[in-house]
Amino acid sequence: YVHITDDELTPTLTYSMPANGIHYSSCNLKMLSLLNESKPDVFCQAFPSAKTSWLREVYYIECKDSLFGEKLKLSFGDKIPLIEYLCEPQLTLSPNDPLIPDQSQFSLTEQNEAWEYYFDLEKVPIGITDTYFDLSHEDLDFIGVQGSNLPYYKPQHGNLVSGMAAAKTNNNLGIASVGYDTRIYGSSNWGSDSEVLNLVEQGYKVINCSWLNNCFYSAIQEALYNEIRNVWDAVVVFGAGNSHCGNPSNYCYPASYDVNISVTSVTHTSTDPDAHERTIGDTTTTYQHNDAVDICAHGYGVRSCDVMGAGGVDPGNYTWGWGTSFAAPQVAATLAAIFTINPCLTANEAEDILLDAADASILSYSYNTYYTAKLGTGRLNVLDAVKGAAESATTYFEDETLSSSQTTETLFGISFDNVTISSGTHTFRTRKEISINGNFQINSGVTCTFDVDVSNIISCY
Repeated sequence: YVHITDDELTPTLTYSMPANGIHYSSCNLKMLSLLNESKPDVFCQAFPSAKTSWLREVYYIECKDSLFGEKLKLSFGDKIPLIEYLCEPQLTLSPNDPLIPDQSQFSLTEQNEAWEYYFDLEKVPIGITDTYFDLSHEDLDFIGVQGSNLPYYKPQHGNLVSGMAAAKTNNNLGIASVGYDTRIYGSSNWGSDSEVLNLVEQGYKVINCSWLNNCFYSAIQEALYNEIRNVWDAVVVFGAGNSHCGNPSNYCYPASYDVNISVTSVTHTSTDPDAHERTIGDTTTTYQHNDAVDICAHGYGVRSCDVMGAGGVDPGNYTWGWGTSFAAPQVAATLAAIFTINPCLTANEAEDILLDAADASILSYSYNTYYTAKLGTGRLNVLDAVKGAAESATTYFEDETLSSSQTTETLFGISFDNVTISSGTHTFRTRKEISINGNFQINSGVTCTFDVDVSNIISCY
């Protein structure tokens, strides 16, 4: 896009015939020279029907000469106050992983649209404590693993959990995941509270624990997890339990401490999606439900990573999982995505965004009303969660005039709505997007730099 304030500089399409190609003319001799030199393929009003005069002065250009925009700026200075380079238009992200048809939960959590917010950002990694991690798996990317990591007990469990959180996505292999290409640091010392603290001390801000180690409240255990949240500012996600501790309405620990996020399961493949009961009408086909549950995610018959080769449960390196063990890592990965978008958030702020974004409508479904106040704030909605994170990392300018020179840096985006930049030198720097709404005007003599790049390093302070 090029903003041209002088009508004399706007070109005229002379002819566009296959034999002769596209040719533009201009009454301004300097512009005519540039047109003949760079030969743009398209040079036209971007928004000819716009009601605001500023938008009608914006032109859309396609040109093989990558320096054409700079030549215009050098030649005409203040008469071209703004040039923005566009990316190739793309459809909403649709990964090529061959088993994604088995992952129908993504349509319910609006995952395809959600990936757009963070797929190209540097990811916040996830710490996972579990049974065993197959480091050779084609669809998993481990930073490393600590502990003995021997496949002596339910060896597929760790890979199933890891795949649900962070299977490599859009790699033409296996499954996709909430985490897209998030990396994992594993610990095979599962069931250990001190190991959770150890991972947090190493700097991992999101920890997934798909296990329980107690059916009774412990003041010491609660104090530990209080420290992890309130001192280390980390979030620990637990599976709520699979009808453990004697009854599905009972508390399982450490999931049920207030500072931890307890995740139970709902369906995704039945004719009654988002049901807490695997078989509608049969209350014995549920996992944990109680007032300590924070949120639901899909955990009945979900496709994920197996142990590779002959050591796996099923042939083909991928298998199926049932349990809150596999609901929890989807929530952990969503939290990692929230921190990826806005790493300046506190653990409490990230949890609030996650829980506020849950789809509460499932709580009023006829087959879920029996579990009122026992399914948390609703079912995980990844799209709404990452939207909330993006809003928290966007600077909004609305109904104002910017006159003093300034630099604006923000982690996700910058939004202008009815804004005039009247004077000064302004730099707007962010990682994902700059959006313009309503009237937007840059006065003559103003210097503006718009820098949008996912690799930009933006400080929290």
